[in-house]
Amino acid sequence: MFLYKNIFDMNHSKQNLDQNDEGWTVVQGRRRKPRRVKREMRKDFYQSYQHESRSPSRVKIERQSLVHRNKPSLRYYPRVYKSDKTERAREIRRRILDGEPLDLSAYCTVFRLITDYYTGLDWLERIKSDGLEPDLVAFNSLMNKTKTLMQAYEVLGMIKELRINPNMITFNTLMNKAEILGQGSEVLVMIKQHNLKPNMITFNTLMNKAETLGKCSEVLKMIKQHHLKPDSVTFSTLMNKAETWGQASEVLEMTKQYHIVPSLVTFSTLMNKVKTWNQGLQVLEMIKQHNLKPNMITFNTLMNKAETWGQGSEVLEMVKRRHLKPDLITYIELMNKAETWGQASEVLKMINQSRIKPDLITFGTLMSKAETPKQASEVLEMMKQHHLKPDLITSNTLMNKSHTWKQALTVLKMIEQHRIEPDLITFNTLMNKAHTWKQALMVFKMIEQNRIKPDLIALRTLRKKATTSGQRDYITRIERRYI
Repeated sequence: MFLYKNIFDMNHSKQNLDQNDEGWTVVQGRRRKPRRVKREMRKDFYQSYQHESRSPSRVKIERQSLVHRNKPSLRYYPRVYKSDKTERAREIRRRILDGEPLDLSAYCTVFRLITDYYTGLDWLERIKSDGLEPDLVAFNSLMNKTKTLMQAYEVLGMIKELRINPNMITFNTLMNKAEILGQGSEVLVMIKQHNLKPNMITFNTLMNKAETLGKCSEVLKMIKQHHLKPDSVTFSTLMNKAETWGQASEVLEMTKQYHIVPSLVTFSTLMNKVKTWNQGLQVLEMIKQHNLKPNMITFNTLMNKAETWGQGSEVLEMVKRRHLKPDLITYIELMNKAETWGQASEVLKMINQSRIKPDLITFGTLMSKAETPKQASEVLEMMKQHHLKPDLITSNTLMNKSHTWKQALTVLKMIEQHRIEPDLITFNTLMNKAHTWKQALMVFKMIEQNRIKPDLIALRTLRKKATTSGQRDYITRIERRYI
């Protein structure tokens, strides 16, 4: 079935119905083949498959090429989002529908809108079939859509075949597809071979591929050798590679040497490296000294560094004083700081008042703060009201809140009903709730049936439930088998 979705807003009414000589029908912005034509096409396809020694997929590809040859097609036209609904894009779509040839400028617009590499290859073939020669802009756009370094090198090979000289945009895009520093260094060598000068985008991208701060320092030396000045992006990347608060502070001192004004991203990265609440407050004070306005990312990171419920509440007050809107991450971090069930419930009320939809993590955090099985069951009911299914972490937390063996078994049944695969934590928690040796042994057999290797916790819990010497000897034999 060939169904072409309406990509742009086309106000076709039912009266605006047009049927051309080729059998296409345009109804409400969709181009369809009548059922009669579709049946004939399917019939031809299966007849071709029966009488020829070709695979069904090959016949289908050939059939599609015959159907779409010399006719306007939107098959590979990219989906266009709200920001791309321009007059230029609408004009290109109209020209495709009317069967008008596209110029190279129109094709370059199409390449910018494409979201898939293989779709771009199909459009590249169409450019060649129209007697046009793709330029460097088209190839750079195509390289930008690649997902792997291998695909990017394929595009570079196409550029060389047409004897087009790649520019710095080409190599910067190629370097962005590199996964490790070594691959990025190879691209840097190619830049020198083409007598091009790398810029700060090149080195910032290369630095981003470094694994450690030491490797980043080597890239910084290259920047000095090329007489370039590091920018705020350079130092944000350096700080991101820092492993300790001390290293991050050293990077901040380096910004003063190069007379670089740190950005909010730099300070947010620095705050992510802090280990204590006081260090987080120091970073917040630095942000104020540089006349920067902290955003929700800054305050969420600071909330994460809070050590008590009082400190978390203080961050929330800071957010409100700055007229910022707390998001779900803010409330989840605050709920993590709750010391009692009442405080956690208070945070849930704040979420509901803010008209934010709680997710599975929210209820999982709330359940971890439950003090009784009844409170844990209440959380489970809330999840059902929000049409959320418990995951393994939530289920394990619920089982941990159980006081009796019977309650823990009920949670295990719920896990099976939701088709969740239990892990070793699930069975260890269940075994811990067992009252007798028989119950503990039953859980241990479940572990073996699920092909999970028991750990020391499982074996020690089983030994605790043993009451006779024969049971202890049995555990000893099991320990020899697994340890």
